[in-house]
Amino acid sequence: SFLPRALTSVDLSPDGKRIVYTEPSAGGSRVAISDTGGHNVKTLLTDKLPEWRALWVNNDAILLTTPPSWSVLNISLLLPVGKQPTEFFSRRGLSLLPSPPGKRAVYALGSVDTAGALLPLRMADSKSSATTTSVATLAEKCVWNKVGTTLYCAVPQNVLNGALLPDDWYKGTAQFFDGFFKIDPMSGNTEKVMDISPIDATNLFLDSDEQFLYFVNQRDSTLWRLQLKL
Repeated sequence: SFLPRALTSVDLSPDGKRIVYTEPSAGGSRVAISDTGGHNVKTLLTDKLPEWRALWVNNDAILLTTPPSWSVLNISLLLPVGKQPTEFFSRRGLSLLPSPPGKRAVYALGSVDTAGALLPLRMADSKSSATTTSVATLAEKCVWNKVGTTLYCAVPQNVLNGALLPDDWYKGTAQFFDGFFKIDPMSGNTEKVMDISPIDATNLFLDSDEQFLYFVNQRDSTLWRLQLKL
């Protein structure tokens, strides 16, 4: 069978057994889960907001976020499967990337100020506990290692005066020149992996041995890799 058309997001559970997806519905949007064959569909949430994006935090809970924008206060929810959602972070330009399932969930949190400028990335394990790093980027320009002990991020090194982020970046009217950094989520300490480059990186992922960092250059949609280990 097939998943519904016009999905706004889809994500595979960490154990590979279920899919969560979001889609428009009459009067708003719907969040649902199914098995990987598209069967056993269960609606978890219907809402008046037109769009949610979904990511699994672990096999039993889902993170929901509204599309990031500088112009509004973006919100997020934690949705345990089969239970009611609870409010989580809210920020302008909010982007969140949960760490892989483990003993402690950590979220890479990106946001912007009221002028649409990037704020320093934060490493948060709850609404009341967060460590601020020295680098400003979007969470979607980052990737976790397999065990959640290291975060790799593409970090804009150029100043975009007058740009309204992240909106102008999504539209393609603003482009970054990224450097690449390694971040310790517990301390917030950063280590530069590569200096500024003519690359605006997105869709980051690591190979199974975590020897190479792969990413797409948003400027021309080419695939690149960066060697992390000799």
